[in-house]
Amino acid sequence: MKRRIMATLLAVMLVISVAGCANAATSTTVGSSSATSEKTTSQATGTAAATEAQNAGLLPYTGDEVTFSYFWFDTGADYTDETLPIVKALNEKLGNIRLDLEILSYADYQTKAPLLLAGGEIPDLMLLNNVYSYLSTYGQNGIFLDYAPLMKEYMPNVDKYAQNITMYKTLQDTAGHQYALPLNVTTQDRVMQSWVANKTLLDELNIKIPETQAEFLDACRKVKAEKDITPIQRRDGLVALMSSMSLMFKNRGDMSLAYYPAENKWDFGPARGDSELKGFLTFMNTLWTENLIDHEINTQTEDQVFDFLYGGKFAFTHDYQSRFSHTKTNFSLPFSAESDFEIQLFPTPRGTDAYITVDQSSDGVCNWACFTSANTKHPELLAACIDTLFSDDVATLAYFGIEGESYTVGDDGLNYYKDDVVSTAYGNFKGTKTMSDFGYWRSPWLRGFGICDARAVRMIEESPEIYKAIDSQMALLDSGKLTPAYNYGYPTLTEEENTEISDITAPVNTYLNECIVKFIMGDMSLDKDWDTFMTKLAGYGDMDKVCEILNSKGMAKFSGSWR
Repeated sequence: MKRRIMATLLAVMLVISVAGCANAATSTTVGSSSATSEKTTSQATGTAAATEAQNAGLLPYTGDEVTFSYFWFDTGADYTDETLPIVKALNEKLGNIRLDLEILSYADYQTKAPLLLAGGEIPDLMLLNNVYSYLSTYGQNGIFLDYAPLMKEYMPNVDKYAQNITMYKTLQDTAGHQYALPLNVTTQDRVMQSWVANKTLLDELNIKIPETQAEFLDACRKVKAEKDITPIQRRDGLVALMSSMSLMFKNRGDMSLAYYPAENKWDFGPARGDSELKGFLTFMNTLWTENLIDHEINTQTEDQVFDFLYGGKFAFTHDYQSRFSHTKTNFSLPFSAESDFEIQLFPTPRGTDAYITVDQSSDGVCNWACFTSANTKHPELLAACIDTLFSDDVATLAYFGIEGESYTVGDDGLNYYKDDVVSTAYGNFKGTKTMSDFGYWRSPWLRGFGICDARAVRMIEESPEIYKAIDSQMALLDSGKLTPAYNYGYPTLTEEENTEISDITAPVNTYLNECIVKFIMGDMSLDKDWDTFMTKLAGYGDMDKVCEILNSKGMAKFSGSWR
């Protein structure tokens, strides 16, 4: 089973770790090292059609130097070396444009951001969290640039994603103004985690890749009957396995308090009239009772699980898809180039409705967004710069660097790191260079505006099975048989409301989680103990009150109202 070393471990999500942030504020100017003396207007004339050239032909900008102010907090990135190949190449794409950086410690950033907004004098690029609160407070004050009229002509890449990514819609008001652009987005065809089958074993037993819950259960039973192995192996214990299995059920098995977008409300899943919880636990109990799940799952070390996977002693597992194109020797991950069995990634087996196969980890609710001053002097040019960060060629630049220097293009058309290069995600392994040596994430443009779409993942991941999984998933999405799941966070709450919700949910969740495990392992009977369980669950806390509080806040509706 041939595997090439992949580029990076899904570094498509914005890294916002606060640990290690500097205490002092820094201010510096970074930009292109390839400025020219050619004079052109710094504003778009509006006569160029979007179809004539990307971003209406504004870039690379060759007019008099334009500087944009940029406000964020210290993520530990060093932006001082503009000679790094990736940074230099990006600057050349943008042209004679510079950034005046104001990078504060996280504490100072949190203090200053509200003051800037309250004063109405905000930078050209202001990267903020607490997005909906700021929109609801300042959205109608006229201080933010509206990107909506710029998107068709100057932001074709962003506009393409805005048509399909829910997060953009939650940032629009009822009139369609786009006062904020999400920094952290994911397209529906992104395969973050995947089910994986030991294809060699299944072929030997004449078992097809399961497409439904029933077929999955039947396949596990056949493997157990024919082989002295536990069919399902999963690292990180029973809770992780439950999370994986819940993908086979509508609403993740209704295991907890959750937002139900089809009904536009928060609800307590176990108490719903059509709750899938009992069906989910019945399924899990069957797997446990028939020893299709390893009974040592909660005490196994990761190395013990990997021993089963390395040796092909499994039928199914579920994990980040990036694990399945590494080599065991260099990366201590499951599958070696010398393995004598093949694997196959496949979408999560479905139930009888439009069930999901993978989480949308960064869609639905926006955690971080870019705001721009309505008084910015060069709105079209700034829009074009942001849009370039979501283009195919910049995705390649960000993740692979420079062709011939850090990567080559294979006969199959895919990008491959050169032999002496390893990705940023894995240090101290074979290879004399990392992508950091080429400037990976060393541009504030790229650090703030990650290339967060499935195209980048396709380029990063080199395993052919990934492409099959993505294509299968897209076919299900297109047919309507698959519905993506989104990550919905709590609406903005007062301190008192947060405390009240915490006081109610803590004992409820403790009891609920204990009973879920007992039902799975057979310590409680789904037939005899269910009614008593539901009665006691209701007595531990008033979840109706929790839902009432959350629903009173007006969840971000996709028709365009803010929380």
